[in-house]
Formats: sequence, C-alpha cells, structure tokens
Amino acid sequence: MRSPELAVEKLWGPINGLYVAAYAAPVDDGGRYCAYAKVCWREPQSYWDAQCLFKLFGGEQHGSAEAAMAQVRRVAFARVACVPAAAVSLLDVASREDSLHVFVPLVSAIRWRVRDA
Repeated sequence: MRSPELAVEKLWGPINGLYVAAYAAPVDDGGRYCAYAKVCWREPQSYWDAQCLFKLFGGEQHGSAEAAMAQVRRVAFARVACVPAAAVSLLDVASREDSLHVFVPLVSAIRWRVRDA
C-alpha cells in the first residue's frame, strides 16, 4: 500500500467577487480522500480562519488529494456562478457597517439561491 499524502489547502479568487478556500485530506487509511470548501466574501488567510457564506463537501471517494481538490473546486465554482453580482457587492459593505438587518437576510438569500444549484 502506498503512503498517504498529506492534507492540501488551496485558495482561489476572486471569482465573481468571491473567494474559495478548500481543504483535502486522507480518509481512514489514506487510500481515499475527501475535500471541503468555504465560499467567502473576503479573501481568507486560510481555510481554517475563513468567514464564509456557505460550506461545500466535495465527496470522500477520491483516489488522491488532487482529485478531491479538483472536485470540490468544480462544485464551488458552479455554486459561485449562481450568486448575483449585485448581492456580492453589497456583502462587504453590509458586513463592514455592521448592518445586520441587511447582511443576515442577504446571506440567507444567497444560501437559498445556491442550495440546489
């Protein structure tokens, strides 16, 4: 059996004004890999400190960390394409001004829109 690869972390963006922070890691004995992504309105320093709009799962049956990362990237980019540009431009302003009456409904609307995409 081959030795398992280490976990991989990656950041992409901006894509339509949003950033994607992703993480892939070995599952069980390292024979397969899973991946997760967070879609963010600000550029995060890492996957772990990312404040996100929503999280995504890229599956756990991948043969390598790279394959898992490629799948979660495809899923994240497809979801990002569903977010209206006008909503993205309002996110940063609403979050900086502590406009929770704007920010929270906007985030909820974005999550609803991409939920079934």
